[in-house]
Amino acid sequence: MCLSELSYNLKEEFRGKTFGWKVFEKSSINKKLYPQIEGLQKVLQLNRWLDELDFRSNKQHEKLSTNNANHPYPTGWHIFLTRKGARAWSRDCNGNVIRKVKFKEPVAYGFQYEYPIVVAKKILIVPNSRG
Repeated sequence: MCLSELSYNLKEEFRGKTFGWKVFEKSSINKKLYPQIEGLQKVLQLNRWLDELDFRSNKQHEKLSTNNANHPYPTGWHIFLTRKGARAWSRDCNGNVIRKVKFKEPVAYGFQYEYPIVVAKKILIVPNSRG
């Protein structure tokens, strides 16, 4: 997932917010959660801070670009700031579970489709949360 556009207004609107919603893959065999990163099958632990660098598929890839390649932003976990946004993305990308996450170290704010997103360096998956 990449932001379709960056937004400095969102940073002000959601200042102080420390949680959001994220779509994950869930194994039908072992019931574990995995990031939605193609080719990366690393199990995500619940109730523990996870640094995006430990789950990045390409460690040298430090910037992503919006649909307009002139607007790069730092890599990180892409977190929907609304449950509605996570549900829409889940339907469109065949994601199979949505979980509430806490986040730290936000590095960018923007939109995926029309839904607000924060990109953060660290997340904590809240146990027993459903989207």
